[in-house]
Amino acid sequence: MTNAPEPCKTCGSATKITTLGSFRGEQGPVVVIVNGMPALVCDQGHKRFLYPGFADRLMDFVADAEKVAPQPPAARRGWFRKRYHCNGCDAELPAVPTKKSECVLDASFENAAPFKVVVQVALYKCEGCGREQVLTNEEVARCAPEAVAHGIRAEDIHTDR
Repeated sequence: MTNAPEPCKTCGSATKITTLGSFRGEQGPVVVIVNGMPALVCDQGHKRFLYPGFADRLMDFVADAEKVAPQPPAARRGWFRKRYHCNGCDAELPAVPTKKSECVLDASFENAAPFKVVVQVALYKCEGCGREQVLTNEEVARCAPEAVAHGIRAEDIHTDR
């Protein structure tokens, strides 16, 4: 990364590295909240990532289900109608989540000040043994990057692609 930030790609005015407030995105059972992410911002308020590939790194960062969701996940059973069962006692899980787990991650990317990423995942409580678990790691891994993308669009942060 160069010492002087490039001019704004939208309006051509000077940009500076700024810490953004909080923004969030949601997809399925996953909510991702990004706090204090550094970005390039111009006087007109146009925002873009610090460097190409920054958004991809952020999405990959939250896609690790084993890092962001309680383990192990529920077991999926059934031929025609798939149902989720507790990974401890094998009782069928309720259809509605009971609460969300929250995992706070410290994001420390190359050439960027550290910032926080909070990942909330829907938890299902077994009525048999009381264990709380996510339905599938695959769903968390698929939904978390999509949640980040929704948050990026809502915050109107642009990439250099």
